[in-house]
Formats: sequence, C-alpha cells, structure tokens
Amino acid sequence: MSTITVIRKQEADRRRQRLAELIRIHFSDKQSDFVARVDGNQGEISALIGNQRKSFGAVKARNLEEQAGLLKGSLDAEPGEPFFAYQIEASAKEPRSGRKAPVIGMSAKATQSRLVEESLPQPTEEEFAFVPQLDIAAACGEGRFQDHVVVKGGLAFKRSSLRDFGVPEEAARIIYAAGGSMLPTIQDGCVVLVNTADRSPLDGKVYLICKPDGGLVLKRLIRDYHPSVGGQAWIMRSDNPDKIAHPDKVLPPDDRTMIAGRAVWNDNRL
Repeated sequence: MSTITVIRKQEADRRRQRLAELIRIHFSDKQSDFVARVDGNQGEISALIGNQRKSFGAVKARNLEEQAGLLKGSLDAEPGEPFFAYQIEASAKEPRSGRKAPVIGMSAKATQSRLVEESLPQPTEEEFAFVPQLDIAAACGEGRFQDHVVVKGGLAFKRSSLRDFGVPEEAARIIYAAGGSMLPTIQDGCVVLVNTADRSPLDGKVYLICKPDGGLVLKRLIRDYHPSVGGQAWIMRSDNPDKIAHPDKVLPPDDRTMIAGRAVWNDNRL
C-alpha cells in the first residue's frame, strides 16, 4: 500500500469518527435527525460511518459540512475536538432554496464563541453524562492501574446509551486507541469506551490490559490451548491478521497483570 493510499485511508477514518461524534453529541445519536439536516440518505450516512471500504473524500466531507452548517474542515479535526458552526439545529433541514446564508462579518473568535453558546444543541445533565478520558501514559505503571488519572477532558455520552451498554456512569472511561494491532475492529486513533467495573474475562471480548512492563493495551481475550503452558490459558489476541507482527501472547496468570476494564464501544458496539 502506497504512502498516499495510507494517508487517504487515515483521513477517511478520521472523518468517519468525526461524523459519528457529531451525530452522537449534537443529534442525540440519531442518524435520522442528521439525515434530515443534510442532502443524504440513511443508508449513505450509515455506510460513511461504518463501512471502512466506503469512500469518504474531502469533497464529500466539505459538502456535508456546508449542508450541516459546520465550519469548513470540521470533519477533518482530531477526534474529541469541539464542533463550530454557522448554523446547526437539531430540527429538520430547511429546503436548499430557503436555507439561510452563513453568519459573516464577525471575527473567527467572536463567531466561534457565539455559535458554541447559541447555535449548537448543548448536552444537558439530564440526558448526558461526561465520560473522562484516561491519560494512558499515567494510568498504568508497575502493574497498577490508576483509573482516576485523567486528562484532556472527555466526551458527553447519553445516559441511556451507557445503560444500554451496561456501563455504570462512574466506571465509564474514554481512551484513544494507538497502533494497528486491533485492525480492522479498532482503528488507530479511534475513540474507545471502557467499562472499568467489568474486569472478569469473558471469552472473545476486548479488554484494556495493564501489562507487567507498565504498558496498557487493548486485546481480545481468548480461552484456548497454548503450547507455552501445555494447556488451556487466557490468550491476548490481536484482531490484526498479521500474526508475525502481532502474535498471540499468554495473559500472565499473576498479579503482575491486571485487566483494567472491558472495551464496549468504538463508534460501533464491540
């Protein structure tokens, strides 16, 4: 795969994450409400978010931004960045011929301040819970997991969604995945919701694991035979099919290793 192809894929993946964030946070996680705002259809929006093979180029991103009233480049920003808009409403879109002109004649700073306060639907405490983001570098060291170590804010999740995922609000944490070991399930840089209250391994589920060396990794735990122990063991398995680069490893069965929580969502339920 050429460098240009890799870059374009990374750009498309980031746009998928940003589009999913926009719908979750500002359209109550309802694709139908977002579709009502733009010139698209439910199938196309679902494919843009969930189908990694679906093209999501700059032209499509700019069109969606313009139709939704977002500032240009909003879908290319890093995951977790706030959305700024000219006009964005949770209600159905106006006909193209009747759409109001974007707000102009204001400084960028004044425009952003006004729009953040007035234009975007704001999460309320009744509907949304603030899920803090873990500082991965500080969260795991010497075999100990510090789930209170958080930085860089977090994300707003609907309380009903957390209940649906089976995640207690006080145990919900956000991380950003790093690397390609869990491709294609979890993309590099993808937002991952972790339930830190769920630390008992289940066969086939994805967990955040604190290793003896202090590293924190996302791996699928599999109960299977492993030759190194000559019997059944919990195995840390990467979803990436390249097993030379990402081989299976036995989960050390002692207190040097700790399951920090179960990954339950990353733009799609896990």
